[in-house]
Amino acid sequence: MLKVLITNYFLKGFYLANRSLDIYLLLVFLTLVAFLPSLLGQSIIGKILQFITIPLFLIQFGFWMSIPSFLVDKQQHKLINYRNLVIITLRNAKRLIVPSIILSILFGILALLLIFYAAFSYAKSGGDPSQIIRAIQNLTQSLLRWNPVFFIFPALFSFFVFTSIYFSLENKGFFGSVKRSVIFGFKNLNYIAIVFLIYAIFYSISSLFPPTFEVPLSAQTNLGLLIRGILGQYMFLIIVASSLLYYQSKVKEI
Repeated sequence: MLKVLITNYFLKGFYLANRSLDIYLLLVFLTLVAFLPSLLGQSIIGKILQFITIPLFLIQFGFWMSIPSFLVDKQQHKLINYRNLVIITLRNAKRLIVPSIILSILFGILALLLIFYAAFSYAKSGGDPSQIIRAIQNLTQSLLRWNPVFFIFPALFSFFVFTSIYFSLENKGFFGSVKRSVIFGFKNLNYIAIVFLIYAIFYSISSLFPPTFEVPLSAQTNLGLLIRGILGQYMFLIIVASSLLYYQSKVKEI
């Protein structure tokens, strides 16, 4: 069973992803543009580019969620129509405005809880209040290192691999797509287990070389995160391609 899954889906997904390197290059381009403001620091250009961060995030999010539809064109040996690509991306970005706001609020709350936890723990230990930022940096740095507890995140993310498929191909809403992806994942745990393994390996390897976390973020930190992001995008494309092939095979069985 494991051999069949790897051969029929992940190996073919790898080939499909590598036939779609133009999509990957667009992912890399969007990632580079997203990192430009932080890489340029407090320069005038950097400050100007900070204003495009939010709309750029939406465009990048829309592109991520549109990838299955682009991969279907690749399966049919169609050349990418970049005009249609832009239209699809912007249309999906518009659909993601409300979900993005909700997710931003949730992640903001999570970040605040993390900051409060670090500050409270440091103050409770009798530390100098002026060094709280340093304590937050140390806590964040520890989170970037390998920790078996954090395998829970790859496990959770593994169930979301079909979200973009439902969103772009089935035209479902974002949260509805997440729900359907989780349900589909529980019905196909053998496949999810391999996705989890890939995520876990990537996390383990990348955590061996954690970037130094500083507040504000230094150019070196941003460069480390950028490299992780570029490598992660390639893995992401392979997993989406493999998941698309798996989903298509299951739909045919129905």
